[in-house]
Amino acid sequence: METGEGAMQPSPAEPQTKYPRTSCDLCNRMKIKCKRQGESCAHCIARNAKCNTTFVMRKKKPRKDTTRGLVDVESRIKRLEAVLVASGIDPNADPAMMTRKAENPSDLSGRLSLLMVDEEGTAQFLGASSGFSVLLPQGLQWISERMGNESLSQYIDDLYKSGNGLPPKGEAEFWHPMSPSEREPLPPKHIADKYIQNFFDYFNNCFPLYDKAMFTRLYNQQYSGQPPKGSAWYASLNAAICIGSIVQFSSSQDRVNGSSTSRDDCTEEKSWRSFRNASSCFVDLLFNERNLMAIQALCAMAFIQQVYFDPYPSYILISSATRMAHAMGLHRKLDDFGLDPQEMIQRRNIFWILYILDKTIALRTGHPSGMVDDDIGIDLPEEEKQLETALDGSKFNIFRYQVQMSLLESRIWTELYSTRSQNMPALEQSKSVDELDKALHEWREALPVELRPGEAIRTSQEQFMPVISLHFAYFNCLATIHRASIYHSSPGSCTDSLGMQMEPTLDEQRSHRVYRSQTICVRAARRSIQLLPYVDATSHLLPDNFMRVILYYPLASYLTLFSNILYNPHDSHAVPDLQLMSLVTSLLHMVSMKTHPSQLSLPIKLFTKLGEVAEEFVQKANMENMEQIPSQFESPEKVNYILDWMNTETSNPAVRTSLIRTTHSLCMLQCQTISNPPHAF
Repeated sequence: METGEGAMQPSPAEPQTKYPRTSCDLCNRMKIKCKRQGESCAHCIARNAKCNTTFVMRKKKPRKDTTRGLVDVESRIKRLEAVLVASGIDPNADPAMMTRKAENPSDLSGRLSLLMVDEEGTAQFLGASSGFSVLLPQGLQWISERMGNESLSQYIDDLYKSGNGLPPKGEAEFWHPMSPSEREPLPPKHIADKYIQNFFDYFNNCFPLYDKAMFTRLYNQQYSGQPPKGSAWYASLNAAICIGSIVQFSSSQDRVNGSSTSRDDCTEEKSWRSFRNASSCFVDLLFNERNLMAIQALCAMAFIQQVYFDPYPSYILISSATRMAHAMGLHRKLDDFGLDPQEMIQRRNIFWILYILDKTIALRTGHPSGMVDDDIGIDLPEEEKQLETALDGSKFNIFRYQVQMSLLESRIWTELYSTRSQNMPALEQSKSVDELDKALHEWREALPVELRPGEAIRTSQEQFMPVISLHFAYFNCLATIHRASIYHSSPGSCTDSLGMQMEPTLDEQRSHRVYRSQTICVRAARRSIQLLPYVDATSHLLPDNFMRVILYYPLASYLTLFSNILYNPHDSHAVPDLQLMSLVTSLLHMVSMKTHPSQLSLPIKLFTKLGEVAEEFVQKANMENMEQIPSQFESPEKVNYILDWMNTETSNPAVRTSLIRTTHSLCMLQCQTISNPPHAF
């Protein structure tokens, strides 16, 4: 076998193939298999041709340069990490935290719940939906990590063990039956007329618990010498007198004028004696009366009991009324049973008022609701029955909006805080947060602009209490929705973002607000506390006891600001937030002056301690940056700084003016209590 003259000589530098071509030139041109037979091949022998084989040294294909591809991949990964960090997702988090593992419901519920037990064995349970849930085990663990010690956790634990951690127990004899001779006599009719008028103007117009025509007929019969029989009517009348007399007692006009009604006939003590008359019928209402009036009386007493810091009496009253309502079929639409149309409307109104009470207290305490939405078969309150509320004469149905708010509160509990929801994947939870946030926004946009949360309140005097309560409830719902994102971020953290447990989001339809839950919670807390100047500026419209009813909202907002300061003490709003927290503490002291000291012993001690910890934490953080913040009320510069912030941060002129005035008065009040007040004041 010969080598052709045209054979290519490979360059030494070029890589050579290991296996050169072995077929002859003829077979190679003909594209046939070359069958070797000695020095020649079968085809060349058959054709009598010379069999030549030209060896061609093949070059290897150079390897691709993968360096540039790796650089591109690394660049894309860095850009993706930047997007994740901007969204609040930690790309360096433990991979085990990225996937939610199935967990025992009892274990997760235990971490998101709090059980307080004193030395006598009295217990009180607090669920995750409560605004006080920063005191949950995982919240206290996070606080200890941020502080670097467990001093605050130990203080709270000692407070619980000492018996001061629980609200004072209600007196059992307060609900015992009384004989007619032991009861407080009803007021004279000319005085009772004012109380009943106040009740319908300030309360029943917003919560249509009673039909005015029917109540008036029974009321006139009561003073005609032939009073209606039954404990339900007697309890209802005394509850209405109690609410109306509280409004009358708090009237600024009566206080200024010193009228005989205000000083002699209308005292807070007599108001509560009327309530004692109603509460003495509690056993009869539960076991001897089975009618609408009995449920109405329980609802009215539940409203009155909200002035106490302990929610347990209201919880029992509402639960009892709920079971009675179910037993009477108030949750069903009974059009074919021959009921009077007016009675049908009354049954529906009573049910929805009870629904509002039940869902509100369930969300505040973290307790399960006594009503299941799937079992409700009645319509919402009629929209055509309008109530005049705004000063310019515009009308809207405030009761219908209150029911819609309670329906949202029910969804918040069911979809975010129930045991079933706590074990759902993080992606499903984020979708629920997004949907509820949108639903709450739609509810807000449906309100008239005069009464819309975040806007200036322009309403009539009679409707001010329910409207301001509606604003507080809105900001509380907003914070409660987004607080769920914080709770489910990680087992030991209460302030990280939801993204730590989520897969990298590819759902572009989800709102970006889901990833800003912490910021939304803090802003909602600030707006809630900024409503307090409205209460102060219009205190002549409000009974003193109303401050106790709404006290939950500023206290819950206080805890949100406290958590944010511990999480980010370098926040530019840290100092103004401390001042807002100071407003809440001052409000707490003011309310305690008008109630039994033991009723607020826990919140006064606890929130005072939290305020001190927050201020020390901010000072310590700023000292590290060589920017020490002076102590509270130490110099006028701090107050001026707060006032400047209020002017720029608060867009509402009415709120800004009232907030500035309240800040000045509270600063002066606290400085007067100091033995050596600073010369600046």
